[in-house]
Amino acid sequence: MKRAAVKPAQAGSPMVLRCYNAGGRKAAGAWRFGDGIKNAHRVRADERESVALVLEQRGRAVRFVAEPHEIVTILVT
Repeated sequence: MKRAAVKPAQAGSPMVLRCYNAGGRKAAGAWRFGDGIKNAHRVRADERESVALVLEQRGRAVRFVAEPHEIVTILVT
């Protein structure tokens, strides 16, 4: 899994986290945070159609699965 981008969201104050599964197999990934976050949603590249993700470790980690060659976009607040 390769980190692709960390940027401000198109609207509001959330941050957008993107990574890329460069492999040919499904892969598990996780983002970890020094300070806890309140929410995480998996979104399309255009930051729409959100699906809430479960926060772990008191908001300091969020896990996801990426299909082969998939770009994963997560919106966090």
